[in-house]
Amino acid sequence: LGGSGGVGASTLAVGLASAGTALGATALVDLDPLGGGVDLLLGAERVPGWRWDRLRAARGQIGELRREVPEVAGVTLVSMGRDGATALTRDAVAAVLASLSRSSELVVMDVGRSLDAGAREALRTSDRVVVLCAQDVRGVAAARMTLAAAEATGAAVVVRMRRGGAIRASEVATALGLPLLGTIPHDAALAPAAERGVPPDSAAGRGWLRACAAVLAELGAGKDRA
Repeated sequence: LGGSGGVGASTLAVGLASAGTALGATALVDLDPLGGGVDLLLGAERVPGWRWDRLRAARGQIGELRREVPEVAGVTLVSMGRDGATALTRDAVAAVLASLSRSSELVVMDVGRSLDAGAREALRTSDRVVVLCAQDVRGVAAARMTLAAAEATGAAVVVRMRRGGAIRASEVATALGLPLLGTIPHDAALAPAAERGVPPDSAAGRGWLRACAAVLAELGAGKDRA
């Protein structure tokens, strides 16, 4: 969950899912109806398979999705389409997450900031909620508002570092009243790579990749589902 717009929550979600493939079957679910589709970050917009436009009417118990949706670099992907953005229903999100949870060791959800019914269902069913917060006063203020609106329980914070950041990561966590899971360094290669559709795990430096793996380890991934 991004504490503010443009903080890089989708990129972090892709990084966590990519790191999770070392633990077993991993899925990434895009829940942001206005985000343009997380498949673009993976260079997978032309990979065949169902997107949410085929799954919006799902409800109850549905079959094995892994055979129907794209798989990119070992990550099973449920992404938004780009043919009309509409909010996801609680029933559709619940059905998709239940199917993926049966066949995955790890399901990472890019919740987005719309906080519609589908996003709230994702937050409700999550084992862990990770809030990505910028390292500045405005980012902290926005994150506090986002947390209040999301009504997320059991959340923890990851701080997106930047050169010249005004607030220490520990101070960000204290201001939000959340445990600190870790920090993610700024990586100048990621933004232009995203424009070219190059996945973060191929474009980022080792420090960024290690940080994603460290956050996943701190979450206890591999010991239980997150």
